[in-house]
Amino acid sequence: MLVVTACVLALLLSPTRAAAQSWDALAARGAVIAGIDIDISDVFDVTKPSENTWLGRTANALHARTRRGVVQRELLFAVGDVVNAARIHETERNLRRYAFIHEARLVPVVEPNGQVRVRVDVTDAWSLTPGLTLGRTGGATTWGFHADERNLAGTGKTLGFAYERDRERSTNEITYTDPQLANSRWTLKLRYTDYSDGRSSLVHLERPYFSIETPYAAGAFVRRVNYALTGYHLGDPAFSIPARVDSAAVYASRAFPVGYRTAFRLGAAFRMQDYAYGATTRTGSAPVPDPDTSVRRFRGMSATWAIVQDRPATFRDFASIGQTEDFNLGWSIAGETGYFARRLGAIKSATFGDVAGRKAWRTHERGLVQIDGGASGRDESGLWRNALLRAGMTVYDGRVAGQTFAARVDVAAVTRPDPETWLYLDSTAGLRGYVDHFLAGDRRVVLSVDDRIITRWDLLGVLRVGFVGYADAGAIRRFDTGRWSRTFVDVGGGLRLGRLKGSQDNVVQISVAVPLVGDEARHGPLLVLGNVVRF
Repeated sequence: MLVVTACVLALLLSPTRAAAQSWDALAARGAVIAGIDIDISDVFDVTKPSENTWLGRTANALHARTRRGVVQRELLFAVGDVVNAARIHETERNLRRYAFIHEARLVPVVEPNGQVRVRVDVTDAWSLTPGLTLGRTGGATTWGFHADERNLAGTGKTLGFAYERDRERSTNEITYTDPQLANSRWTLKLRYTDYSDGRSSLVHLERPYFSIETPYAAGAFVRRVNYALTGYHLGDPAFSIPARVDSAAVYASRAFPVGYRTAFRLGAAFRMQDYAYGATTRTGSAPVPDPDTSVRRFRGMSATWAIVQDRPATFRDFASIGQTEDFNLGWSIAGETGYFARRLGAIKSATFGDVAGRKAWRTHERGLVQIDGGASGRDESGLWRNALLRAGMTVYDGRVAGQTFAARVDVAAVTRPDPETWLYLDSTAGLRGYVDHFLAGDRRVVLSVDDRIITRWDLLGVLRVGFVGYADAGAIRRFDTGRWSRTFVDVGGGLRLGRLKGSQDNVVQISVAVPLVGDEARHGPLLVLGNVVRF
């Protein structure tokens, strides 16, 4: 009897048994974190026969595993802290945001004295991505080659080189991103791009809000772009304008807790924007208006604010394949109101504003509805310019095993747009069976519906095969007629391939879209190829 009792007690007190306790339960009893163990797994798990192949072993040998310090710096807790379940789960989500991490789980292991050790289980994603790129949407082909290392020597830094050719220009680009500058919470992004018709550069330094409890954020950026701005009608160039856009900003804000996992953020910014254009060259007889190419120079101060709630939820196989997807069920609303002043160097004084928000609801265990929207513009002497209003809703339903129904509706309107913000009804807006830059206008509605099927068929443990059938419908109020177009409709279907060893944006689609409506659509079926999943 004593032997049996001892065995039962040993099982109850053993770490394996106690590890099944939830973080919420441990937090409720005030458990203390006694230690942290970080376990970083390679891309392929060679203990599994399906991944112990020549490909898996070679990939692991070539891959630089993420360094322990990179993961350590992302932890929102330390040894000696009382367990906070919300911080634990937020750490998991923060780790999964990185392109070099495929999965992250924090597991509690309880010791006999009641203290808890945190086991941080991280699985690396394949971070070296050299190769050719080929994409085709809206009748336009994009091709090129690239070499990106998203986890340089296991440090989490990104160094990338790319060449790309699309219908407008050829592009050579080099990028560098450091998410933990000098082992801190500051991030640095550098980018230089050489276009066949110009160039651009970006320097962005920021200390972001990395947690709902982060007390402050600050940053600054400088960006310069020179290129040929092209306008279109029915997919063909209508005009071309040499354009130069310079912009910069310095900003900072402070967070104030206003409830459980809810923060109000208040800050200030100084912004500058310069727009200059050359002569407009007409390249066709398309009936679209000439854009406003007057020189614009803005300098001004602004007040920023945000209300953010942390209400996490995780799903799988909604937009991705075989990967944890994080959603926030809380409100996230951010706004900015400012004044461009002549005294600060602006050509015209103008009030400007911007607001954007997002909210999601879980409809059932495998269902989600998410809304998003925003408005922006500037008021010049009582006349609103570049005023953009947009709203959207996305619905996911995955109650049928191996299948996800997804739908997205987008509504947008623009008043007196700048040349860079014209609205187009085309494949990039969601109408996959119609050419890029199909029709230009100032009001637009697009609805897309997908039926996504995910199989258990894996190719070499790298790709998981899925299928998709879809339909799109959309209309626009046209610039050339001033009236609403007919409702254009397309249907399509094909393959969805999930990259099982990738992280974000891990789906490649190969499908064919067929336009069903419109004499203007003077083309047959269009091939949709590449990472083109919008929702």
